[in-house]
Amino acid sequence: MPAAHDAAERVTAYSSLPLQGPSRPQSVAIVNGIRLALEEAGGRAGAFRVRYVSLDDSTAVAGEWTPQAPSANARRACPVVAYESESA
Repeated sequence: MPAAHDAAERVTAYSSLPLQGPSRPQSVAIVNGIRLALEEAGGRAGAFRVRYVSLDDSTAVAGEWTPQAPSANARRACPVVAYESESA
């Protein structure tokens, strides 16, 4: 299989959730659920191999979600088909 074809069959899914502060327990549960679902699906969604990246949209300084962090994470994830954030 040609490398270009192989690369086209891989996608990266991102989440951007507050992993610090009072929302951390709920966010960690969501991240773990995504990872478990992906593992149970054999790391695939249909014909696509899926790589999952969890991004933090809180900061250590604020200790919680900040409006700047999701924007920075979205730019990091570009180009994307879908981007999941509680503020998006």
